[in-house]
Amino acid sequence: MKKIINLSFLLVVSAFFLSSCSLQKEPDNKELAPTKVIEKETATDKALFKNNDFSVSEVTQHNLASDCWLVVEGNVYDITQYIKAGVHPGGEALLKGCGQEDGTDLFNSQGNTGKSHSTKASSMLSKYFIGIVAD
Repeated sequence: MKKIINLSFLLVVSAFFLSSCSLQKEPDNKELAPTKVIEKETATDKALFKNNDFSVSEVTQHNLASDCWLVVEGNVYDITQYIKAGVHPGGEALLKGCGQEDGTDLFNSQGNTGKSHSTKASSMLSKYFIGIVAD
C-alpha cells in the first residue's frame, strides 16, 4: 500500500511538473531578432566608428569617376557608388567636383549653372558621408 501511495505521489508531482512546463509561454523569436539588420556597411556607418579627418592632399587623390570624393562645406563624401549608379540628373557634370579641395560652390550652384540643388539632393549626401577635411 505504501508503494502505491509513493508511486501515486510521484505520478501527481510528475504530472504537475510536466503541465507547468507546457504552460510556460515559449519565447517569441521576434523578441530575439535584432531590431535593425545592417546588410552592408555604408560610408556613414564607417564614419561613426572612426575618426575620419582627411587632409586636402588625400582628398585630391580621389578625382576619378571610379574613385570620387566630393567636399561640400568641409564634409567629405565618397560618391563613387552614386556615380556608378548613373542616376545623376546632370550626368557627368558631377565629375567636376571629384577630388577638388572644396566643391561647395559647384554643389551650391549645380556645376556653375546658377541653380541651387534641391533639398532632396542635399539630404542624399548624408548617405555618402565619410568624414571631414582636416584643417
